[in-house]
Amino acid sequence: MQGIFVNQTRPQYMNYGSFGFIIGHELTHAFDNDSRKYDGEGYLMDWWEPEADKEFLSKSECLVHQYGNYTVEEVKKNIKGEKTLSENIADNGEVKVAYLAYEEYMKTHSPDLLLPGAKFYATSTFLD
Repeated sequence: MQGIFVNQTRPQYMNYGSFGFIIGHELTHAFDNDSRKYDGEGYLMDWWEPEADKEFLSKSECLVHQYGNYTVEEVKKNIKGEKTLSENIADNGEVKVAYLAYEEYMKTHSPDLLLPGAKFYATSTFLD
């Protein structure tokens, strides 16, 4: 994972943003609407606590509605949020995981240089 994904000569937020999102995406799939039904041994079983399951279903429904309201302009049709749910869950998880990992990195490192023209830091920790 070098070159386009990870390069030590560029700001680390770019590395976390490119490679971190790949890792975050794939890890989040372990808890998407399909994979969450399997236990740590790969057996299909209902292993979540009822409260966690209820909260998951509620938040999933929110994503279904959110993505179902996006229109693909080229074909003038809305995305089918129910059909894309596992990818939408993974996409949302990837951003959060990559961002949290970068924030953890920044706890022990000095701020990266800003990209030309950027007027903000990549993490809220350094905003006034």
